[in-house]
Amino acid sequence: MAVAGIKKMSAADEVFKVIHDRILNGELAPGVILPPQDQLARQLSVSRNTLREAIHKLAAMGLLKTKAGVGTIVEMGSPASYISSMKDHLLITSATAGEFFEARFFIEMATVQLAVMRASQADLDALTATIDRQENAFRKGDLETFSKHDTRFHVELANISGNKVLAKFLTTLWDLLLQFIAEVAMLPGASERAIRFHRQIVAIIAARDVGAAKVKMLEHLDDVAQAIQKTTGRNLGVQVLFDLEKKSSLKEGER
Repeated sequence: MAVAGIKKMSAADEVFKVIHDRILNGELAPGVILPPQDQLARQLSVSRNTLREAIHKLAAMGLLKTKAGVGTIVEMGSPASYISSMKDHLLITSATAGEFFEARFFIEMATVQLAVMRASQADLDALTATIDRQENAFRKGDLETFSKHDTRFHVELANISGNKVLAKFLTTLWDLLLQFIAEVAMLPGASERAIRFHRQIVAIIAARDVGAAKVKMLEHLDDVAQAIQKTTGRNLGVQVLFDLEKKSSLKEGER
């Protein structure tokens, strides 16, 4: 493995990124055995301790595996297990929050439309029961339990959509979604508005109105983004998504 020396390298995170990127772009394919640590550390111009720390992180993510008598092997796991492991390496910072919100936007807008078409009465009852538990937790001041039921509402909605791929995305990202929702729940008035939006969304699904469901989910997500920006000053950079969706909805309404 020929690796150019890294200048001014002292952090394991930088070594982690070099190896991580080469695994994900296919330069280091599954089954490839990395050079001995002494040799690899020299190539990267870092100490063995720094290299070992980076390898430990990559192994925890399922990207590397150390085997006695063989060495360190590239072992890319399934996409689901890789994404799930990212919860230990991603913080909801301004940058990652924006990217996560973008992904959530498209998933939620798709699932609510499909739920309108496919939800059974049993599904609607289950959603309502989840909202009831969410509201009960809020009234008790238990934001941790509130956040879990809030998260469960969105995951249940994805399951009701009948699209297993969309449902798998949200299930896999449960921990990140929960972390995101838990942060938002602490913002002034956010919890009460979330409960209200959830009840309105269920009522619209029951009425089988796809257009109204899109608008209400858009309002819900827009409310979350605005609350974050207003309270914390963190701009998620997703306003263009809302603006485009609103223009699209207006054009559909004019037809």
